[in-house]
Amino acid sequence: MSDLLSGRWTGSDSANGLGLRPIVVIVGLVSFAALAWYSFFVESLPYLDGLRRIDFLFIAALFLFAVYGVIPLLAEPSRAKPVWDYAKGRPLVLFSLLWVVGFVVTGLVAPLFIERSFDLAATHQPPAFTTIPSTFSNDCLGTIANGRCSGTLVHPLGTTSIGRDVLTLALFGTREALTFATIVAALLVPIATFVGVLAGYTGGWMDEVLMRIVDIQQTLPAFVIYLIASFLYGESQFLLVAVFGLTSWGSVARIVRNETVHLRASEFVSAAVVVGAGTPHILRNHILPKLSGSIVTAVTRQIPMLLLVEAALSYMDLTVVTTGSWGVTIRTGMNYFPRAWWVSAVPVVALCITVVAFSVLGDALRHVFDPKMSD
Repeated sequence: MSDLLSGRWTGSDSANGLGLRPIVVIVGLVSFAALAWYSFFVESLPYLDGLRRIDFLFIAALFLFAVYGVIPLLAEPSRAKPVWDYAKGRPLVLFSLLWVVGFVVTGLVAPLFIERSFDLAATHQPPAFTTIPSTFSNDCLGTIANGRCSGTLVHPLGTTSIGRDVLTLALFGTREALTFATIVAALLVPIATFVGVLAGYTGGWMDEVLMRIVDIQQTLPAFVIYLIASFLYGESQFLLVAVFGLTSWGSVARIVRNETVHLRASEFVSAAVVVGAGTPHILRNHILPKLSGSIVTAVTRQIPMLLLVEAALSYMDLTVVTTGSWGVTIRTGMNYFPRAWWVSAVPVVALCITVVAFSVLGDALRHVFDPKMSD
């Protein structure tokens, strides 16, 4: 087991070839693809009935992050220590770190234990400890005093116009946001890493060509590309994650390229070249491991934009989403705002805190992994 979580897993020992991790990734992704194909085109498998294409992509993305993120941290918990030490003395950073962890855990676990449902006998119930005019709420579940309906802990964050629990909607919105951000990140990270490393390590005309491609890509916003693609091919979540995952890697690739140029000129790479190490060995053992901090930081700082885009497109009804999306809930609540203010307020607050938390955490990671860039 210790071998699995050390050199053989990461492939750091050249005597073991590429290591176990690439083999596990290939076998895992091929297995996911086979299961998805069989489930969609042959017959639905037990426990997979009802899964959408986007769900299979989400599971595959989680698998990749487990392989490249969770297992390395289990192998070397000390990797996370600098981040924790930095956060402990900074309340805002610590809160952001805990909120992001809670966001991920909630998005993964909550939908497994709650169901989307509605109760027409409990429409427009106010949040607990608040009141609204009793004439606005049908069949008030709380006490009525002075013509005002009080909220209850049965629906602590209130209900919508058709009796959907707002807390439940907020939790499902966490899953939708996490799904979108995770899949897009899983697509853009390998592309950005490949392009950035190839440009930075090769240099010359290859560097010029790839960076010009990045320049062109960054002048064509993924949002606009999605609008055009959805007009041509129809709206879908699959199209949404594909467009943003395949067209949002430019900024990360540029960061990877700059870091690779710096590493290529370092003494340890020069020493590896002198002793006859080949390019694959140098990239695998001396370049890529040292890029992980920059990549994690860059992606973390890009997630706020992804969350805002997902909510905005859902709000404008420009993609096919479920009723749990934060954007859909905000749009639903605006039909009765300000009387049913809580329906829109809850997802807005959740979205704002999550965006700020990822932004603060991204800045903290930059300070930890690249102190020379911080003021």
